[in-house]
Amino acid sequence: MWAQAGQYGNVGTATGTPPIGPDVSDTNPSHYFGSSPAINIDKVTNGSDGLYIHTGDPVTWTYTVTNTGNVPLSNVKVTDSKGVTPVYQSGDTNGDGKLDLTETWIYEASGTAIAGQYNNTGFTEGTGPAQRQGHRPGRLELLRLEPVHQHRQGHLRRRRLRRRHPDPFG
Repeated sequence: MWAQAGQYGNVGTATGTPPIGPDVSDTNPSHYFGSSPAINIDKVTNGSDGLYIHTGDPVTWTYTVTNTGNVPLSNVKVTDSKGVTPVYQSGDTNGDGKLDLTETWIYEASGTAIAGQYNNTGFTEGTGPAQRQGHRPGRLELLRLEPVHQHRQGHLRRRRLRRRHPDPFG
């Protein structure tokens, strides 16, 4: 049986019949929280998608990262396919270094517009907590892609979620 997402509880009961006297029984509850980590990235160029940008003008890519799962995420990273380095700007409201369910983290990278069509893809990943009995914490690393294509005819936007390390416990 696979763990279900969210809070789960059940009660085990044992009952026995002794040779003399009434039946005896005992109960004991058990609970767990089934983690279901998920992450999302949205990337825009100069505040929008599908822009015309003059060659040589500055370009700012903004990466908005949100937690769409049910547990905080640690080790959140944002990268880009064209070698620019997204830098964390804001969003960790409690300063704990974990992307909480209510937080939105903002990253930015900058560059200079080149002639012709340009496209790049933002990537994000994070690690959710999953404890296994007697073992070190399990990990589910999520990778979320957000390609942004800049060209004369408008824009194309695709989203894909790929789980790199499936976690059978959540």
